[in-house]
Amino acid sequence: MQPLPPEVRRLWRISAIGLAAGLAVAVGVVDFFILQENDAVLPPAVLPIAVFIVVGGLGVVIADAYYHRWRFELTEDWIQARWGVIGRRTATVPRNRVQTVTSENGPIDRLLGLTSITVHTAGVGAPNLDIPHLDDGTVEWLRSELARGAVT
Repeated sequence: MQPLPPEVRRLWRISAIGLAAGLAVAVGVVDFFILQENDAVLPPAVLPIAVFIVVGGLGVVIADAYYHRWRFELTEDWIQARWGVIGRRTATVPRNRVQTVTSENGPIDRLLGLTSITVHTAGVGAPNLDIPHLDDGTVEWLRSELARGAVT
């Protein structure tokens, strides 16, 4: 099974730290305007800094765990992905059911050279398989391999 590129770990860590910073700012505003008016015991910066450290640290740990658990594999008969930290999920799509492969990348993905793909399957109600943040070379390889269909 192939892992996601290392840039994904950096992207997910930055997202976790950004979320922690936003939450710390919100806590800081509440602390400054509401709690400090009521003669709070702590200095105004302590609570937002603690929130940033705890939420940011926990977010980085979760991002790392999620990165290490994300794997995908393409064989002659199917494409499979495994992911999840607490609840682990596996999705398997037979290659002969692959209808189309679409890709998507936003500005941050383009900056890091990443693209997310969705493998669309044939059939009503058939699930699609999303693989996040692959490098562009892997996306092109997957596209060309899946375009060949199932080898029988």
